[in-house]
Amino acid sequence: MLIETGKMTSMREANQNFSKVARMTLENDTILILKNNHPRFVLQTIESYERQDIERFELLARRIIAKYHSALEGLGK
Repeated sequence: MLIETGKMTSMREANQNFSKVARMTLENDTILILKNNHPRFVLQTIESYERQDIERFELLARRIIAKYHSALEGLGK
């Protein structure tokens, strides 16, 4: 997973200056919060979360259709 350094912040910064971190999140959709220099949390906008949720659903739907394609075709006849 590649994360740009401009999209990361420390837990201390998130605690002490949440409004700044919230603005960063609005600008970047998603922010990675580090604790002890290790990724621990993801903060993202609702729009980003919903978009990601839809993408996961579409991927799952494609997998199901690919796996059961012949059975689905049979049901369609």
